[in-house]
Amino acid sequence: METADKLRKDELSYSSTLEKLQADQSEGHAKLYAFYDIDHNGTLELLTGHMSTNGDYYLAAIYYLNQGVSTYLAQSKVALVGGSREGVTIYTDGTVFYARWHALRPEAEGYIYRLRSDNTGFDIEKEGEFHILGVESNDERSADSVFGLSSKTPLDLATLTWKDISSYSLDH
Repeated sequence: METADKLRKDELSYSSTLEKLQADQSEGHAKLYAFYDIDHNGTLELLTGHMSTNGDYYLAAIYYLNQGVSTYLAQSKVALVGGSREGVTIYTDGTVFYARWHALRPEAEGYIYRLRSDNTGFDIEKEGEFHILGVESNDERSADSVFGLSSKTPLDLATLTWKDISSYSLDH
């Protein structure tokens, strides 16, 4: 379990990002945040998200510390009507799958990211095109087939300690 001092240190490391998120009043802005060590190197990453009406958590964005500076990695986003879409999934093997596509097209671009253990950025382990619509998971054009996702275990977001962004304060 995280100690109060460790949590405070992590919040301070990401304070500029948390303050911007707290001030964001745009439609669909993230309402929750949590910390998780994606790459298991001892440095926590900042995750933002939402809770659905049925209690499921959804990622909004991932930030990591690049040489001590809070840096955006990827996001999940859905345009209101048509338009672009983005999706991100964290896997327990330390990788992140990021995809982007247009609502009216079956093709998508995908990337497997791995954060560098020395906190100097990330590497793209694999990138490629896949079909997001009209394919079964075992189809050679599916994300599972192109990126080997079926062999990976997604992070269970419900296991994280989520906090309300509106309650974030440097003064506590």
